[in-house]
Formats: sequence, C-alpha cells, structure tokens
Amino acid sequence: MKNKRILILTGVFLGDIGGPPTLLKALNKDLIEHDYKITVLTFGSKSEAKSYPYSVKIVSNNWPSFFKSFLYLTKGLILGLRSNIIYNQDLYTSGFTGLIIKKILKKKLITRFVGDSAWEIALNKGETTDDIMDFQINKYSRLIERRKKIRKR
Repeated sequence: MKNKRILILTGVFLGDIGGPPTLLKALNKDLIEHDYKITVLTFGSKSEAKSYPYSVKIVSNNWPSFFKSFLYLTKGLILGLRSNIIYNQDLYTSGFTGLIIKKILKKKLITRFVGDSAWEIALNKGETTDDIMDFQINKYSRLIERRKKIRKR
C-alpha cells in the first residue's frame, strides 16, 4: 500500500496509565518502522500532545460529555479523510466514531477491544485517579458500580 496513513482513535493515550496506552506505544513504534503516517485522536489536554514522531490531536476533557463526543466525531471525520485505515481501541466513543467514519467515508476499520470501559469512562470524567488494578478492587459511586457491572455482561 502506497501512502499508508492510519488514524488511531483512543480514549486514553500514552501519558495515561493502563493497558491501552502501553499497547499503543508498541503498536505505533512498529507502524512507524513500516512507514505508516500516524495520527492519534484522543481525549485530554493540549499539554499531553508532546513531541511524538506522529500527529496527536486532542479533544479537551473540559467540554460537557455530549459536546465532547460531538467534537471527537467531527475531528475524526475530518482526520479520516486523510487516512486509509481507522483503528480504534474500544466500542464506545472511539468505536462508534470509527464505525461512522467507516460507513460515511468507506474506510477500512480495525477494532481492538482493550482495557476496562468502566475505568476508562471514570478516568476521562475525572471520577477516579486510581490505576486499573485498584479500580477493580475499590468501591465507587452507584453510577460507576453500575458501569462496572454492565461491562461484565
């Protein structure tokens, strides 16, 4: 494939803790070695878009949830125009965004389900700062405990 461009959609990124960022670090290294041009779209703050050997686009966690998801989708569609492959790491915001990009722009989509969706949501909403292992053990609000229960289904 000539002009190999991949858009990686993820909720958590390299500066964050947990399994998905660890997997991305290794994946991105391999993709670069195979001449892929990488763009990552994630949630966070602009300061997290450090100097990586690829483009990192950030949607601020400061926006209300619905608006943040809308911005993520909009940026994903725009970035998807310049990508051959869309890769996402969960079935929630990045997964839904990836599916929409696939349908509208007719792009190849790769989905890898990693991590813990309840933990990722709580982390992105600022509801926890615990790492993924402590999150499994500790008790939280009713809403978070409901998310933990749903993800087990």
